[in-house]
Amino acid sequence: RNDVSKVSINARFLVQAFVTFPTERVQEFRLGVALQQEQEQVEAVEEEEQVHEQEQREEVAAPEPLVPKPFADTQYRKHYDRDKALPDKFRMNKGVCEFLRSFYTSFKMQSDDEASELAEEFTSLLSSAEGQGLDELDPSTIKDLIAKPHFALGRYWSAAVKDPICQREFCGLMNEAIRSDDENIIKLVAKLAATLNMYCVRDRLAGAQQEPPWPKHENAATGQFRWQLWRGGRMPADMLAWYKEHKNKDYRVNMFLPTSTSKTVAEEFMRAHSYPDTAKCVLYHFHLDKDLRCRHVNCLESVTFVQKEQEFLFPPYSAFRVTKIEERPSVIEIDVMVHPDNRRVDEGVPTAPWA
Repeated sequence: RNDVSKVSINARFLVQAFVTFPTERVQEFRLGVALQQEQEQVEAVEEEEQVHEQEQREEVAAPEPLVPKPFADTQYRKHYDRDKALPDKFRMNKGVCEFLRSFYTSFKMQSDDEASELAEEFTSLLSSAEGQGLDELDPSTIKDLIAKPHFALGRYWSAAVKDPICQREFCGLMNEAIRSDDENIIKLVAKLAATLNMYCVRDRLAGAQQEPPWPKHENAATGQFRWQLWRGGRMPADMLAWYKEHKNKDYRVNMFLPTSTSKTVAEEFMRAHSYPDTAKCVLYHFHLDKDLRCRHVNCLESVTFVQKEQEFLFPPYSAFRVTKIEERPSVIEIDVMVHPDNRRVDEGVPTAPWA
């Protein structure tokens, strides 16, 4: 009975306390509860939406890999003009700087001021290195050579100097820009390509060598084979599938394509410098026609910083044909026929997604 009395007294006390509790505090309490309930409802709805979105993503098939456009449909085809080759060293350097500025703002998200500073810095580095490695020539000859825009640009192309933001060589930046086919940057890089092609393509005024040092003979010491050029790299599985599907068909390559007369040089590059590391090694054998040769390739040995590589450089969108693919345990070997003249190949043939 005493316990019942205590409970009754406590109950009356609680009721009285609640009744006498300030009205403002009660309202604050109720508002807090309401807000918490509303927040919990919002979180529950968001969680449900996230689960739904995840389910939808899982239902969507993986997107198809991007396939480069055929040469006929590219911005490069639209803007490339051999007559727009930069005529002198001053305008060539200006063109390099403008290209780099556009590259840094478009692809590397740099501000205009930052891009300009970086572009000027890299152009200056390239220019300061262009005379290196020509010690066997007399100073006047060196001065005459590097004053020629196509010669100087060939030196920039082969220089091992790396840019200050991407830590990549100039040749890599040019090829990335060409592969992107972005119209704004293609307008700039096409002029540089036309200038470099004065050296690569043998009917370009007096710029190119009229008779390159073709691999006419076997040379066991350097791994040279008659009428063959070599290129080493790596080949992701899906890219290999593309080449298998296009066996015995013409295709083009959307970048400047360096090759070498030396199988040894190509194999060394394949093992030490190619990417991605997880992909299988690939060795391309480019077969030249011993009678027709090739009108649109030339050897950069006389302008390169890296002697003994015997680099033969094909211009962007050069045409080839896969004739044989052999998969070995450690390497994929792909035999490729080089078309003697790009102009005689349909501009609508496929562009390789990997080269």
